[in-house]
Amino acid sequence: HLALFTAHIVLVTFHLLLVTNHLILVTNHLTLITAHPGLALNHLVLVTIHLALVTIHLALVTVHLNLVTIHLAHVTFHLA
Repeated sequence: HLALFTAHIVLVTFHLLLVTNHLILVTNHLTLITAHPGLALNHLVLVTIHLALVTIHLALVTVHLNLVTIHLAHVTFHLA
């Protein structure tokens, strides 16, 4: 369990680093778009795709949290 938990912490940390890098890229991207309005349509398409992917990601995270909750309930039941 400890090994799994440690691996999970590492993955979450890595994920947060990726999200931070993503936010930096988005900031740079918005600066670029402001400088070149002609790219706005491409930008809109990419943002739409991105939001769809984020929605799928959040759905998967929700499923993951539900499974973890079930797992914890199962473990608790066996320890009781």
